Amino acid sequence: MKLKVLSPLLLCVNFIFPQSSELSTGLGVAAGMITGSGLSYRNIGESKGIQFTFGIMSFPHDDYDDETYWREDHMGSYGVIDWVPDTSRTDKMYEYSNGGTWGNAGLVFIKPLHRAEKSMFYLLGGVSMYYSSSSDYYMEYKYIHDTDSTYTYKAVSDRKKETTTDYTFRVGAGIGLEYELTENIRFSLDLPLTISDNKQITMIVPEAGLYYYFK
Repeated sequence: MKLKVLSPLLLCVNFIFPQSSELSTGLGVAAGMITGSGLSYRNIGESKGIQFTFGIMSFPHDDYDDETYWREDHMGSYGVIDWVPDTSRTDKMYEYSNGGTWGNAGLVFIKPLHRAEKSMFYLLGGVSMYYSSSSDYYMEYKYIHDTDSTYTYKAVSDRKKETTTDYTFRVGAGIGLEYELTENIRFSLDLPLTISDNKQITMIVPEAGLYYYFK
């Protein structure tokens, strides 16, 4: 009786999580310059494969007390003896803590070259995009000429926001090895040659991934 009850359950488990060396689709995490860093999807058939990785992080801005956290190293009044400040120069005094967002996405194509009992050697090529955005808050300060011999360093603007956004694109190709830790869990290690959109060439920076193959 117990066997009759368990058999349908085992069939259902095997259908959802099949235990087979022919598994080709996995989900996991990856980190690399071409693959990108974050959650990763990988599908590898007999002759070709594809991998997509996506990750994002956000850092909120901390609203500190302005009077405590503004840089006020030079604030005050100064009598002139030998030094005369530049009254035409305006300085930006930034807050100590600022927020921002960082994200990336990578698309990789895989060409299997050799398969062993627990491993696979392959070529890979792909493209990745990195995005970063930061928001800085600041106030403008300058020296004000009060009298013939006195200057005051003080704020000349309200609190302002400055946003900086940057995109970096990379393309690359190299070799990789996937190793089967268990029937479902596999580890990948890649070594690509990458070129960024500012013509920076990078090699000998390994990429890694850990996947659970379920289909």
